[in-house]
Amino acid sequence: MGCVVTFLWLTLLISYYTAKRPHAPQPERGWTVGLEWTHPVSYGTTQEASRILWLHLAFLPFFGLVALAEIIKIYKLDDYSGIVHYFRKKDYFKT
Repeated sequence: MGCVVTFLWLTLLISYYTAKRPHAPQPERGWTVGLEWTHPVSYGTTQEASRILWLHLAFLPFFGLVALAEIIKIYKLDDYSGIVHYFRKKDYFKT
């Protein structure tokens, strides 16, 4: 659930910055930093740029949790169902 919320928040924020921020720097308003992931590049403050970067980094724990669950499933529960199914589909185990 947290991953979905983070994804939606990031998508809405990037859409907002793309639509509402200028595509050229405006130093009088403090919008001098190019906001990554906006196309075309929009300009905003350093706080807005760091907020976008923070939301991208917020995805890492969710991927780490999935990887940890797969490691436990394979090594502790001795369940290779996901990996074997993937390799069988690719015909890696044909003799």
